[in-house]
Amino acid sequence: MQFGIKEMDGTGCSQNCSGHGHCQNGMCICQCICIRNDYQRQRGKKSIRAAMSLTAQKLLYIFTIIATIIRGIYFFTKWHISEVVSLNLWSAYYPIVLSGFAFIICLWAEAFHLENIDHDKPGFLSKSVIGFYVFNIFIYTLLCAQLVATDVSTDTQFSDMIVRISNSLLALMMIIAVVFFLIYGVEVYFKVRGAFREPHTNVDSWQLHSSRIGLLAQAILQLVTALFIVSDVLKELWKDQLPILNQNFYDIGFRLSEFGIALWFPCVLWNCKRPQDLWVLNPRRLFKSFDFHDNRSDSDSDIDTQSIENDYTKYGSIKTSTDVPKLDCWICYDVERQDAGALIQPCQCKGDVATVHHECLRKWLMECAEKEEALKCKVCNKQYKLEDGWVWLPRGLKKRHWFQTFLLTGTMIGAPFGTYALWHSIYVTQTYMNILIIGLTILVELVCLRWVH
Repeated sequence: MQFGIKEMDGTGCSQNCSGHGHCQNGMCICQCICIRNDYQRQRGKKSIRAAMSLTAQKLLYIFTIIATIIRGIYFFTKWHISEVVSLNLWSAYYPIVLSGFAFIICLWAEAFHLENIDHDKPGFLSKSVIGFYVFNIFIYTLLCAQLVATDVSTDTQFSDMIVRISNSLLALMMIIAVVFFLIYGVEVYFKVRGAFREPHTNVDSWQLHSSRIGLLAQAILQLVTALFIVSDVLKELWKDQLPILNQNFYDIGFRLSEFGIALWFPCVLWNCKRPQDLWVLNPRRLFKSFDFHDNRSDSDSDIDTQSIENDYTKYGSIKTSTDVPKLDCWICYDVERQDAGALIQPCQCKGDVATVHHECLRKWLMECAEKEEALKCKVCNKQYKLEDGWVWLPRGLKKRHWFQTFLLTGTMIGAPFGTYALWHSIYVTQTYMNILIIGLTILVELVCLRWVH
C-alpha cells in the first residue's frame, strides 16, 4: 500500500472519537455495517436504537438479504407447496429488488440536484424521500393485491391472470426505473455533472471507469430481467414451440439475470467499514482528493523559506515567520535533504516533532501499516489523513502474509475437489442435501475471498 499524507484541517472529529483509531478525515470509520461501531463509540449511556439508525448502506443490505431469502425459499419449497403460493413467492422477489434500485436512483438524484449534502457520511434520503415512499407504496400495493386476489379466488385461470397482470406492471416499473437510473447515472458518472461536484477538482479515472462499468452492468441486468418477465407472461404464445433444449437455456438465462441483479448490490457495497469510499453512495469518490507525486525534479525539491511556508499553509500547519529552514524532520533529522519532499505537519504536535518529510513519513507508515490503529501519530493520537495508492503487492508481504495467502488459496482450490469427493463417496441422493453441500462450499469460498481481501 502506498500512502499520501493529507493536510490537517484542525477541526478534529465531528463525532468526538479522535484518538481511538476510528477517526479519519474528521469522521468515524464504520465497521460491521456501522451498527457495532456506532454502538461502541457512543458516550455515556449506550443505545441500541441509536446504533441501528437507518442509513443508505444498511437499507440496501436489508433489501438484498430479504430478496435473497425469498428467492431461496422459492427454490427450496417449489415442489412442496401449492402452485398459487409458489407463484406469489416468485413475484415477491421483484418489489424488494426494485426498492433497492429506486433507493439508489433517489440518492443519485439528490447528488445531482441538491447542494450541501454530506456525501462523506451516507445517510438516509432527504428531499427525495417522498418519491421513494410513493414508488414503494405502489409496488407493494400491487404485490398485496396479487396475494389477496390469488388467496380468495378458487379459479386457477383467474389466479394465473392476476399474477400475469401483476408481473407485467412490475416489469413496466422496472423499465421505468432503468430509464431514470440511466438518466441520473449518465449525468453523474459519465458527464460528471451535478451539485456534488466542487470546482477545481480532478477526476479519478479509475473510480470513473469502475462506476461506469457497475452502472451499465446493473442497467443491462435490470432491462434483461424485465424483458424476461414480459416474455414469461406471454409464454403460452411461444414457449411450446421451442425445443426442450432451448427452453432450458431460456430458464437458465432468466435465473442468471435474476441472480446478477441481487449479486450487484453486495459487489458495489463491498466496503462495509468505510461506506463513504463507495462510488455508489458517494459520487465525490470520482475526484482525486490529494495529488501525490512520487517523481520530483531537483528544482521542485529545493526547500527554501517560501516553499516551506506554502506547504505549511497547504497542510494546515503552524506557519512561522522566521527561521523556517531550521525546522527539521523528526525521522531523519536531515535539514539539507532534498529527495524526501517538503516538510509537512500532518498532525497537531508542536516543537521538535511537529514537522516531517513527506517521503520519510510515507515509508515509516508503510512499515507499520499492519493495523489501522497504527496509522496515527504516537504522540497526539491524531489519525493521519491518507490516500490509498498502488504498489507491487509482493514487496510488502511478510512471512505471515505469505502463509495466510497460501493457506487461503489452498482452501479455495481444495474446497470444490473435497465437495466432489464427499458427494461421490457417500452417494447423496436427496436434493436438499446436495444443495446444502454446494451452499457450504460456496460459503467457504466467500469467507476465503473476504479474508484475502
